[in-house]
Amino acid sequence: MYRITNILIGAVVSVALATAADRPFQEIMKAAAGANNNVRKAMTDKDNAKITAEAMKLKAEFKAMEKYWTKAGKADAATWSKTASTGAANVVKALKKNDMAKADAAFKTVGGTCKTCHEAYREKGADGKFLNKIKS
Repeated sequence: MYRITNILIGAVVSVALATAADRPFQEIMKAAAGANNNVRKAMTDKDNAKITAEAMKLKAEFKAMEKYWTKAGKADAATWSKTASTGAANVVKALKKNDMAKADAAFKTVGGTCKTCHEAYREKGADGKFLNKIKS
C-alpha cells in the first residue's frame, strides 16, 4: 500500500512540476496557499499520506515561485522560495522516518519564508486583498 501511495504521489508531483512554472504568479500563490493549508490540516489530523502529497505540491509551487522571482530579478525572493521548497521536501523526508517533530520544524521553515517574502513584496489593497508590490 505504501508503494502504491508513493507512486500516486509521484504522478501528482510530476504533473504539478510540469505545469506550475508556466502559470500566472497569482495562480501559483493561490495553489501554494491551498497546499499550505492542506498540510497544516493534515498535520493536525496526523494524516501522513495527505501531508506528503500536499507537501510535494507545495514544493512544486515554490519551485515555480523561484523561477518567477529569478526572472523578476529579485534574488532575495528567489532564495526564500528555494528555502521554502527545500522545507517542504524536508517535511516529506522526515515523515519517511516517522519523525513528526522534524516534519513540524521543516513546515515552520516554510511558513517563516512565506512571512518574510510577503512582508517584502506584498501590500494590502483598499479592498483588503493582497497585491504584489512589483508588476509581473
